[in-house]
Amino acid sequence: MELIEFNGLIMKVVLLSLMLIISGCTTSLESSSNPSEGLIYAVKPYYPALAFKNRVTGVVWVKYDVNNQGNTYNIKVIKQWPAGYFKQSATQAISQMKYVEGHPREGLIFNLSYRISTDEDIMREIELKKAKTN
Repeated sequence: MELIEFNGLIMKVVLLSLMLIISGCTTSLESSSNPSEGLIYAVKPYYPALAFKNRVTGVVWVKYDVNNQGNTYNIKVIKQWPAGYFKQSATQAISQMKYVEGHPREGLIFNLSYRISTDEDIMREIELKKAKTN
C-alpha cells in the first residue's frame, strides 16, 4: 500500500513538473518605436532551463535592423536584467523574426519580458483545458 501511495506521489510530481514546463513559462514581447509594424512572423522565445530552475524572471532589450528581404540583422542586447540568463533566448527569437519585404528599417527595439506563471495560473489553465475537452 505504501509503495502505491509513493508511486502516486511521484506521478503527481512528474505531471505537475511537466505542466509547469509546458504551460507555466511565458514571455511577452513589448516594443518601443513600433517594431511590430510589418512583422509577419515571430517565435515565442524559449525560457532558459537555468532561469526556470532558479525561478528567475527578467527583461531583455534588444536592438536590431531589418533588411530589404525582411530578415533581422545587427542584433544587439542593449540592456538585460538580470544578466546572464536570457540573452541567448532573446537574440535567437529576434533572429527568427520575419518582416514584409521591401521595407528595411533600422534601430528597432524589442523589450522581451520573461516570467514564470504561478501555481494558480497553471491550475486555472488546466481547468480551462479540462472544460474545453468536456
